[in-house]
Amino acid sequence: MSEILAALISFFLLNPIESELSRRLEEARAPREQITSLVQCTRQATPVIAGRVVEDPMWAAWQVYDIWIGGKRPESVLVEIAPACAGPVNILKPYLDGALRA
Repeated sequence: MSEILAALISFFLLNPIESELSRRLEEARAPREQITSLVQCTRQATPVIAGRVVEDPMWAAWQVYDIWIGGKRPESVLVEIAPACAGPVNILKPYLDGALRA
């Protein structure tokens, strides 16, 4: 059962966050190593994220919806649910904000 839950969380929450962040960072020409670091952090945070989703599934559904409609930035949701990813997000923030292009 936990494998099914992890797959659903990955599909509906983590994959959209990862995809959007990777797309924006690649468009901004952020260093590949830093993008990889952020993706690894996201994947390592899966157990923490899964715990949050299990505790509050409506919160998770709202986050997916809010990202989808553009109401919330994916990196904000990631840092909210996985504070350990704040470091990689902060390093890449100039690229995410469009202020920096390599």
